Amino acid sequence: MTIAELKTFIAVYMGRSTANDLILNGLDTALVALNSARRYLERAHNFKYAEVNAFLSIPPTGGSLTACFPVVALTGTLIGVKSVSSVMLPVASSGYQPIEFMTEDEWLARTRRQIGRQPYDASKTLAQLGVTTNMNPVAYQQGQTIFLDPSPGNSPPTTAQLNVTRWMPDYVTSETDFFTTYAPEALHWQAIIECNKFWRRFVPKQESNIDEGEVQKMADTALASLIAWDVSTMKDTSTPNAQAPAKP
Repeated sequence: MTIAELKTFIAVYMGRSTANDLILNGLDTALVALNSARRYLERAHNFKYAEVNAFLSIPPTGGSLTACFPVVALTGTLIGVKSVSSVMLPVASSGYQPIEFMTEDEWLARTRRQIGRQPYDASKTLAQLGVTTNMNPVAYQQGQTIFLDPSPGNSPPTTAQLNVTRWMPDYVTSETDFFTTYAPEALHWQAIIECNKFWRRFVPKQESNIDEGEVQKMADTALASLIAWDVSTMKDTSTPNAQAPAKP
């Protein structure tokens, strides 16, 4: 469905003749509802169709996920990052090598395991306390920042390639995405609930009417179907369970 068709569908359920009847004091409440609905759906699941490669410059102070770009030149429209699944560093011939990637909690837990129960001694370095220098780089995430260890130091920042689940850009006029193409039901039922906050079309159930609870059930069913479909796209590929041979 197109954005215009979705807005018309919402208008019908709101008891209005056209989508223009849902403009309130200059605010397009149908469009606001569609964007709110999609963010609700995105928060519920990491969709495979929302995965992209993003590029991030990582200096010694860490690279902010608010500065991810679609190309290695770090230009173009910024990518809104919801979550990171992998980090890769550049190698020769324009290739990228996946490296170990973990949360900061796990990174600190590893450091604690290496130090053990040694008493605190401010005169010693981490290396003297038993924290080994990594032969292979490790990336770890603290909030919205990605750090590398070993740190790039005084070298130029490293431009890493990340596999991320992104936040989709807001609908403005006639944009399309996998939600409008493959899951308009999940989008418009949730949008009706969002739009109802403006217009109060659905009230506590009375005889023979549809209340907000019934609409929510339809929205929940559509969301469950959408998530099941997305999960199936991961299971039905030919290689997810195939293991590469270990290197001798």
